[in-house]
Amino acid sequence: MVSVADAFPAGPSGGVNQMLFYAFRCDEPWASAPPAALSDQRGSFAYHIDLEAALWYQYVCPLIPKSAAAVGDEQLTVSTVPVLAFNDAYDPVEQPRNWAGAQEFFPDSREIALPGQGHDTNASWGACAGPLTQTFIEQASVAHLNTSCLAAAPAPAFDLTLP
Repeated sequence: MVSVADAFPAGPSGGVNQMLFYAFRCDEPWASAPPAALSDQRGSFAYHIDLEAALWYQYVCPLIPKSAAAVGDEQLTVSTVPVLAFNDAYDPVEQPRNWAGAQEFFPDSREIALPGQGHDTNASWGACAGPLTQTFIEQASVAHLNTSCLAAAPAPAFDLTLP
C-alpha cells in the first residue's frame, strides 16, 4: 500500500507537499495532457523532465477531488470577502502585473509587492508581511494597513558560495 508520504514527494521544506498545490495545478488544462503529447519534443533537452512531470500529473490528478461547483465554471464572480495578496516585486513566474484587474472581482482587496523578492521569498519578508498579515486578520480589512515597513525590508543577500 502506498502512503501519502510515498505518493507525494517531499517539497522544498522537506515535508509532504500540501494537497492544495495539486488542487490548483490539476485544474490547469495542461495537467490533463497525455505524456504522448510530448512525443514531438523528444529532441529537447527538457524532454525527460517534462515527460516525468506529465506522468506524475497523470497519476496524481485523478486522485484530487474536484468541486462540483468549480467543474466547467471558469467565470469569476465578485467577492466582498477581504483579500490581502502578497506578491514578490521581482517574481518572474507570478508577476505583480498578474494582479491587474483583480479589484474588479475583489473590491475589498489589496496587493502588496514585497520589494527585493523573487519567486521564493527569504526570511526578511516576514519582518513586514507577518505584522501586516496579523493586522489584516485582526481587522478583517485591508484598510489602515501601515506598509512603511516595506521600505526598510532588506534585499536578499546574493550568495556566491558553491556547496
